[in-house]
Amino acid sequence: MKRSRLLISCASLLLFFSVAAPTTVQATSNVTTNISDFYRTYYSPSEIAQIKQFQQTYQSLDNDLYNKSNLFTTAPKLTTDGTFDPGVLSGNALNGTISWINYYRSLSGLSPISSKEASNNTSQIASSVMAVSNSSPYINQHFLVNTPRSSFIPDRYWYQAVYGTGYGNLYFGYPKTIGEPIRELIFDDTDIEGSDTGHRAWLLSPKLSTVGVGISIANNGRQYETIFVNNPTDIYNQAEKSVVTYPYNLFPVEELTNKYGALIPWSITFADQNKNMVTDQTSITVENLTDGTVGTTTPLTDRSYAYLSDVIAYMPPRSITINNHSTYRVTINNLNSESVPSYSYTFKTFSETANGLGYGYANQ
Repeated sequence: MKRSRLLISCASLLLFFSVAAPTTVQATSNVTTNISDFYRTYYSPSEIAQIKQFQQTYQSLDNDLYNKSNLFTTAPKLTTDGTFDPGVLSGNALNGTISWINYYRSLSGLSPISSKEASNNTSQIASSVMAVSNSSPYINQHFLVNTPRSSFIPDRYWYQAVYGTGYGNLYFGYPKTIGEPIRELIFDDTDIEGSDTGHRAWLLSPKLSTVGVGISIANNGRQYETIFVNNPTDIYNQAEKSVVTYPYNLFPVEELTNKYGALIPWSITFADQNKNMVTDQTSITVENLTDGTVGTTTPLTDRSYAYLSDVIAYMPPRSITINNHSTYRVTINNLNSESVPSYSYTFKTFSETANGLGYGYANQ
């Protein structure tokens, strides 16, 4: 587990894109801007329109500061005298969380999802039970396997919490905004089980229909958050996409590095493959088609998540230039699948904050 935050991957009972010498300016620890590249990356009018829409959506996301005083319609009672109550999350906090999830889903070409009242209630109970119990963030808390049951928690709350934590993405940390936990779940680079991008796979599942959201803040200030993602009936849904990649199509460069400027894992989810596809010969080649940099890497993990999907996570090669105005091609070869022995896709980057150099320069 890195730093002060950690995530725990979601458990499932369902088993679950001619080179001139560029001038390079260091932007962050791993993100560079190559000035000469702007004349070789083309964005069509429709792509520019889509980028503008992404930027507008990003600007509209809830970034208000939240705390115990404004997170809830009814504040949780994290008491040990028999008056424990899980509380009720505010509409603003709930809707803001869903908007962040849907922003990331849109970046991967997926339809928006909504919340479901029953799942919200279960998630709120799960988060508050963990908060009042001071559940350790350093060990697995799915199904509350490492949280001793206390006598002051009524049965109806305890068993709901067991269910909610078992079928949810769990977050533990000290965020200031509604978006921080969702961003960290999507980045999935501080998981105690490693960089397997399981949380991301659930939130970006092409079968997912609804989620539940629950948040509670323990007396020591730690925030416990549960995002209910494993709807038992969703496994029967037709996947709206057979492959979900992160990054995809038009993608903001800001969502490829964490707040410390470090690269995060990229991932490929094969929604219709219910077996591990990686072999000893599997390799992944990443090319920056704009400046010609190229590199090869191997998968970090290959695991089944999110309704029997096969999820392959990998780190982009460090030899690749990553900036906000390039076209990339990713090719994964030697997969253990007759129908998909290899897979290749391209994407272009842009800046979601419209900060500094962006797509407007690329088309000059």
